[in-house]
Amino acid sequence: KSKGFYKTANGTERRVRSTKGWEIFVRWKDGSGDWVKLKDLKDSYPVELADYATQNNTQDEPAFVWWVPQTIKKRKAIIQKIKSKYWSRTHKY
Repeated sequence: KSKGFYKTANGTERRVRSTKGWEIFVRWKDGSGDWVKLKDLKDSYPVELADYATQNNTQDEPAFVWWVPQTIKKRKAIIQKIKSKYWSRTHKY
C-alpha cells in the first residue's frame, strides 16, 4: 500500500494508475480455475470485479483504489449500456 504513490517533477504525490503484476484466481463454470491478469478481468467484467474487491476489502490496494469507486458509482449506467447493446444486436424490430 505504501507504494501506491509517485512524485511528479514538481514534487506532487500522485496515485499509481496501474494493474501491473496483479492476477486473480477465477473459478469457471466447468469447475476449472485459472489465474487471470487483473487488466483482462477489469476490461471484461468491471462491475463484478469491483463488487469482488469491495467484498474482500481489497479496494484500498493501489491496483484497485483508482477505478473501483468510479465503477461502483456508474454501475447502473454500465449495466444499462450493456443491456441496450444486447437488444440492438439480437432483435431486428
